Amino acid sequence: MVKTFNISNLIDKLCAKYQCKLHVTPIGFKYVADLMLKEDIVLGGEESGGMGIKGFIPERDGILAGLHLLELMAMERKTLGQILDELMAEHGYFYYDRIDLHTTKAQSTVEGLKKNPPTTFAGKKVARIETLDGYKLIFEDEGWILFRASGTEPLLRIYTESRNPEDLKLTLGEGEKLALS
Repeated sequence: MVKTFNISNLIDKLCAKYQCKLHVTPIGFKYVADLMLKEDIVLGGEESGGMGIKGFIPERDGILAGLHLLELMAMERKTLGQILDELMAEHGYFYYDRIDLHTTKAQSTVEGLKKNPPTTFAGKKVARIETLDGYKLIFEDEGWILFRASGTEPLLRIYTESRNPEDLKLTLGEGEKLALS
């Protein structure tokens, strides 16, 4: 499996369960496709609605992904909602959101975090920091926030994932406050 840097930790849990190697790339399907062409990877995904599947075109294919979902539902004799509920019952819920801030301070926000890394954020302890593509604070509770400056426009993308919707809103709000301060 391969996923981009801003994708849910649920993928990590599923790969661990099924003993699949997981690769993580910078954001953008071009990185996913490139790795899928070089390695023996069954499935690759990224945030903007894309999944690539081994043995087909090295690009996102929504029709094929939809057909595989229909096949899964038919084989399991369950609705997609039932399948998702079972996944969440086993692995817990993951809530995800993102905002795009139009600002000329995008890069300076990321650089400021690098120069002065926080030990806590939005009331949560930072367990580790990752910088593959932007600046990602990972919290002890499996939540995270990622600050990433656009390379093509004056935009700061803030991505976050949490185990509950209240933490998600709080973390995203604190990320926006930091970026606008």
